Amino acid sequence: MSVTNKPLYDFHLVDLIKVFILFKKQILSMTILALISSIIIAMILPVYYESKTIIYPNNLTLADKNSIFGQQQNQSEFSYYGNKYDANRILSFANSSSVIDYIINKYQLVSHYGYNKDEAFIYTKTKEDFLKNYAAFKNDRDAIEIILLDTDKDLCAKMVNDIADKINQLSIEPIKENRIKIVKMLEKEIAEKSSLSIKSTDMDEELKALNKSLTEYKVSTNDNIAAITVLEKAFPAEKKSKPIRWMIVLFSTLGIFIASLLIAVLSLQYKFLKENL
Repeated sequence: MSVTNKPLYDFHLVDLIKVFILFKKQILSMTILALISSIIIAMILPVYYESKTIIYPNNLTLADKNSIFGQQQNQSEFSYYGNKYDANRILSFANSSSVIDYIINKYQLVSHYGYNKDEAFIYTKTKEDFLKNYAAFKNDRDAIEIILLDTDKDLCAKMVNDIADKINQLSIEPIKENRIKIVKMLEKEIAEKSSLSIKSTDMDEELKALNKSLTEYKVSTNDNIAAITVLEKAFPAEKKSKPIRWMIVLFSTLGIFIASLLIAVLSLQYKFLKENL
């Protein structure tokens, strides 16, 4: 039976070949046009480079004054790296607006992405573009990976490393601020007790303990705390990450070829049904 007078459910591979031969001029024309178009599109697409950093959260209890001065009783807390809660905290910072907005503003990504500053919703568009090329996630080894794609490979690496630095800063700021408050409270209490005219043995012992705590808190406040350990620093990529031009050309051309063949089959079926109903 000819393919022009055959229902679709009886079609086999040989019938598809027959359909191709019957419509080969149209199918090949569409396929060649798709090939040329996909090559042009693939060539004009911007080239993106990938930079990545891998970080581990640190155990911030090690920076506590009790740990620094050997007063920590729970030995299980002496692991250098943090637990899953520390990792989740770091991951929350990595995906927060505080970090993303900081990078967008510092590196002037509105202009970098080619937007006019007078356009409507310009910051929202810039942030959307950034997030399309940004990822921060926990890998299978419980480390945090931060990945960014950009057309400028040097700038990309700088931004990724700056993201890690900003995460560290945001993590330790509340701790240092709290310690500074405690130092000020201790200084105030010591000054008040020292100003009393009557001194006793108990008062001297109390002042001695307060001064010791003050010294310890000052040391822990001035300590260079690190909330993360950078296992792999970001470097400018040596080769592009996308687009993969040959894949664009291959799949675009193949897709149009299959679509053209399908349209040819459906056109025959339409003709068949019209004649037989």
